[in-house]
Amino acid sequence: MSEKIIVPVFATEAEEAQWWFDHTEETGHALVEASQQGRNGEGSLGRHARKLRELAEAESSPPQILTSK
Repeated sequence: MSEKIIVPVFATEAEEAQWWFDHTEETGHALVEASQQGRNGEGSLGRHARKLRELAEAESSPPQILTSK
């Protein structure tokens, strides 16, 4: 399990945006790991991580051939 990421309190939106940009890789890995382990919360980050996992799984699956009968 990865180390818990502590998101600081920001004085401005610009500071917050810069922090998320600077920590994109580590927060992304943490979100994917949490999603894979079913540890996502119900917040928007949890929903976003689940969607990213679903998209990654869909891309790694072989294409389905649909036929009609």
